[in-house]
Amino acid sequence: MRISFSTAGLYPIESIEALKLVSQSGFSEAELMPQCYHEITESFAIKARKNLKEMGTPLRVSSIHFPLVFFSTFYNMYPGMRKEAERLSEKVAACASIFGTEVIVVHAPDKPKPGDLSEYSETVIHNIRYLCWVCEEMGITVALENNPKTIADTPPHWREAAALIDCPNLKPMLDTTEASEAGIQPIAFVDEAPCAHYHLSDHSGVVKHLLPGEGDQDWPLFFEKNAKNGYRGIYVAEPSYRFVSGNPIENLAKVRRFFDPYLY
Repeated sequence: MRISFSTAGLYPIESIEALKLVSQSGFSEAELMPQCYHEITESFAIKARKNLKEMGTPLRVSSIHFPLVFFSTFYNMYPGMRKEAERLSEKVAACASIFGTEVIVVHAPDKPKPGDLSEYSETVIHNIRYLCWVCEEMGITVALENNPKTIADTPPHWREAAALIDCPNLKPMLDTTEASEAGIQPIAFVDEAPCAHYHLSDHSGVVKHLLPGEGDQDWPLFFEKNAKNGYRGIYVAEPSYRFVSGNPIENLAKVRRFFDPYLY
C-alpha cells in the first residue's frame, strides 16, 4: 500500500523543506504542490533531488499537483494565454520527468454560469488535453480531480468531461472531502469510476480538509473496498495547511499513524 503526503498541507513552508519534513515523518512518497514559478523549473527539481539524496532519504515525489498559483493562466480563455498555459504544462511535465513522477493532478473546467462564454471551457479543455499530450510522451498519468465547482463533480459528469478531453492517459481521481461537499459518498466514486489516484482528508459538517481520521469519513469501508478492488495507486493525505501548520511535525506524525490500521 502506497501512502503519501501533499506539500500543500505544509504551506507556507518552502517546498524542499516540506519534502524533508514529509520524509522525516516516515513517508516514502510525497505529492509536490509547487508554490512559485521557480518550483516548476528543472533547476529546482534537480536541487530538490540532490537535497533529498544528501539526507539519505528514499522519498519519491511520485505525484505533482498542477500549481494552484497558476490557475489564473491555465484556466483563462484569453487567446494570448494559451501559449503561456502550454509552456506551464511543459515545465511541470519536465520537472515530473526529473523527479520520476507518475501522476500529475489537474482540475476540470468550472461549471458554466449564466453569461459565461463557451470559449472558457473550450480553452481549458485544450489546456488539459495539451498537458496530457506532453505527459503521454513521458509515460505520466494525468489525474482529473473531482470538485463540486467543476464539470467533473460526480462519476457520470467525470466520464462526460473525460470524453470531451479524450486522452488515453487521463484517469479519474477522487478527493474524499470534495466528494462529500458535492453530496456524494466517496465510496460511490470507488464503485462507479475506478480511480488512479486519491487525495484523502476528512470533514465534519461544514469544516473540510481536516486531518484524515478527525472527521466523519468511513475509512474502514473506504480502504476495504479499495483493497478488494486491487487498488495499487497512491493514497495522498491532503489536509488543509490550516490544520497542520500549528505543529507540522506532530500533525505529520499523526497522519502517518492514521494509515497504520489500513496498510495492506
